[in-house]
Amino acid sequence: MVQDKASGMINGFWRIKWWRYRWLLVAGFLVNIFLINRFFFDRSISNLNPFPGQTSQTPLEDQLPPPTPPPPPPSAPAPTTPTTLPPPPPTPTTSPKKPSNEHAPAPPSSGAVLGPPSSASTFNLNDFDFNGEYVGWPLGRLCNETKWQPGLIFHCDNNSGGIGNIRNFILTCLRYAIEAGASGITVPQIQRRDDSDLANIFTTGMKPLEYFFDDQHFRSSFETFCPQMKIFSKRADIPHLDKVQEINEFYPKDLNVDTDGCDGRGVNRHLDQFRQKFDKWILDHKQPLSWDKPTTLVFKWATFFEWPVYRDGPEFAATFGDLLRINKDIEALAVKTIQEMSRFAGVVPSASKIVAPYLGVHLRTESDALEFWPNFDEQSNGYIQQAESRNIKLAYLASGSEADAHRFADKAHQKMGMNTTSNGYIVVGVDHPYDTTFISYPGNRTAVRYTDLNNAPDIPAEATRLAGIRSDDLIAVLHALSKNATFARQIPGAHGKLDVSSIGIFGHSLGGAAALDAMGKHPRVTCGANLDGAFWGDVAASARALKNRPFLVMAAEGHNSTNDESFRSFFGNTTASGPFGGKYLATTRGAVHNTFADLAYLYETAKAAGLPVPDVEEFGSIGGVRMLELVSMFLGEFFGRCLNGQGNILKGLEGLTRKFPEVRVE
Repeated sequence: MVQDKASGMINGFWRIKWWRYRWLLVAGFLVNIFLINRFFFDRSISNLNPFPGQTSQTPLEDQLPPPTPPPPPPSAPAPTTPTTLPPPPPTPTTSPKKPSNEHAPAPPSSGAVLGPPSSASTFNLNDFDFNGEYVGWPLGRLCNETKWQPGLIFHCDNNSGGIGNIRNFILTCLRYAIEAGASGITVPQIQRRDDSDLANIFTTGMKPLEYFFDDQHFRSSFETFCPQMKIFSKRADIPHLDKVQEINEFYPKDLNVDTDGCDGRGVNRHLDQFRQKFDKWILDHKQPLSWDKPTTLVFKWATFFEWPVYRDGPEFAATFGDLLRINKDIEALAVKTIQEMSRFAGVVPSASKIVAPYLGVHLRTESDALEFWPNFDEQSNGYIQQAESRNIKLAYLASGSEADAHRFADKAHQKMGMNTTSNGYIVVGVDHPYDTTFISYPGNRTAVRYTDLNNAPDIPAEATRLAGIRSDDLIAVLHALSKNATFARQIPGAHGKLDVSSIGIFGHSLGGAAALDAMGKHPRVTCGANLDGAFWGDVAASARALKNRPFLVMAAEGHNSTNDESFRSFFGNTTASGPFGGKYLATTRGAVHNTFADLAYLYETAKAAGLPVPDVEEFGSIGGVRMLELVSMFLGEFFGRCLNGQGNILKGLEGLTRKFPEVRVE
């Protein structure tokens, strides 16, 4: 019976006279063409889609309504430092600012993104103000929505390893603390890595937050936008410390007893249930929370990359990490490094932008990383590949393995003529303020030249005396670096770590003569250089005292043994000239005596900046920026091969003449 009914239904369906409904079918077909088809293709005969594609003539950001700003945070007392930002801006009445890449379409600020952008978005560090006001309203909004638990205090001290890991450890712990409603935290501490054993990241001792990060900015920003969570400088500051209940081995994922088997590693996939489970768990383990009997909580181990940033929205994800800014001392070192790299690259440094064309290389091949990181060949090939694709010839190299740093430098130079500078040297400048024309110090103190060598009644005798004073000063500084702890502490992070068994000395003019004199007096000076200075005193004796230690003379065009007797005395008493020792002469066409000082570079920089400087001819025709790069690279090549045993000195200097054909090496 059932089968008969089914057959009847099918036969009846086919007996329908479909031709009577032909107009309805045509109408449906047109609807598909005009309306539905438009949602799947950028181009159609219809433009009725209320969400036009990104290829429309009208820019997407102008087609969309302005986003509704999130509610502003509650009023809070102004911080003591300029680290806050007003509530989110009101709805704009004009077109929003274009992205840095004006051809990259902006995604809609609300609703669905209908398709991938036609070109990749770009990010430029020059667009980011690292010292701007902290955008704290997303944090304030989250804290206002949180139910706080009195007397619950998080300790976020399981922070070890590299600075990137430590930063994420702290941020992850702070985010869990907010989610748990902790009404207090102690300022996070950092576990110091052992200098002699990089794999030992746990037993060396603790450092304060300011060891890496800006402590004042962290406190001010957090106290302003999340005042519900009190910050304690140390554990001893917690009230009723004698009644503290301790939880020392908490791990958030342990609450996920009903996991799906997927979150053993990676993000915590059950945060929607975290607060409910945490509240129950803590009540099961401790007495009710209160400030009279506070409860401190410490993670079992360092926890990072567990919190899915998308859960809190783009505003919070983009601003929360700015709580931890690099401390000012490290920032100052970074700024100085960038400035020096600019000069090394022959580019005028910019006060606001990174303009030097160089590659930053972190070669992570230390002993503690061998199990987890790519090997030397994989890392070095990857970096060199990036340099080749961008036609970059300079690199700043950081590595805890000195041997691999040298391997990388040689490999990069052989493969593509790439030059690297690393953080393996400490350069100490020895000033002679009373030899220069005028120096101004803080507090309106000044120093002026006490004598003019050119006006001395006996120039050779006076020059010999002054060069001797300078060389004695150099040797005194050398002794102070190795013996005087107070002096060595003036170099950040260098106390007790300086290797003064191998020293290089160089100077300009009279300073170059002092460099030779110091080498003659002190056997610990391994190599030296003179930038276009005449030699004074018993030059022949100083030359003999070198005993095959390398010495480089960089001379201006026309400065040679023909017109300078001291050059004849120096080069005429060669003890042994060869690939690894002896004397080397590099003469630069277009350079004059003052070109080797920084005055030429400063003059050119000031002139390029539009400052009123007179036209002078005492800096030669080569140019200050070019000369700065030339001197930096020749000295770097010379001292690198001399102090680090990087091979044939003469070959290295001659190799640079391909880039600097104006230099002749002998």
